[in-house]
Amino acid sequence: MEAGKNPEPRKQTKNISLFNYPIEENLILRKPKVKPKIPFFDVLRNRKSERNFSRLSIDKISNVLWYSAKVKKVIATHKGYIITTRNLPSGGSLHPIDIFVSLPNTIKKRNIFYYNPFIHSLAKLNVNHSLLLHFFSNINNCLNCKNATIIWFGAFSSIVDAKYKNPLSLIWRDAGVLLMTVQLTASALSVKSCPVGTLGEPFFSKMMGNNVNSVGGILIG
Repeated sequence: MEAGKNPEPRKQTKNISLFNYPIEENLILRKPKVKPKIPFFDVLRNRKSERNFSRLSIDKISNVLWYSAKVKKVIATHKGYIITTRNLPSGGSLHPIDIFVSLPNTIKKRNIFYYNPFIHSLAKLNVNHSLLLHFFSNINNCLNCKNATIIWFGAFSSIVDAKYKNPLSLIWRDAGVLLMTVQLTASALSVKSCPVGTLGEPFFSKMMGNNVNSVGGILIG
């Protein structure tokens, strides 16, 4: 196994270029009404991957996203990026991984949404339909996703590269932390989950553009 390069903070932070996702419509999600009372160590003990999924209500999906990824605090910088506080750690508090969600449906009828962790909403994206079908088929070939909610992670690596040299290991560590946080949250909410082996590439990165690359995902249901 080839050794990686150590990430190093840059002496001078680089500027980054921002972009907008092609949003068609926005669905505001509801804040959870009741906090789960299951003890933390019970969550750890009960956590496991399960591959038979049920269709979740939008409120159940909302709860998983709220507890695993919702932004709690925002600090804007003069270099064009922001620092956020969430329920999970991230290198430099940059949180460069965006979350994309596909609600349960057949492959041909599925859509993909960007999860906005600032206002807790799902924004339906207008993306290339052929690439979208290939992306879903790639996931389904790995793990039957018919009744599952797909939660996928797309890394905007230039955010980390702006602050760190050799940022790759930080991005993959962020992806692992996010994946585990979603699965622990699902376990606490009595929702089945299973990480997916494929990256859904090259379809995902071509579909999203703007140098957003897949770092994997998880099915819940």
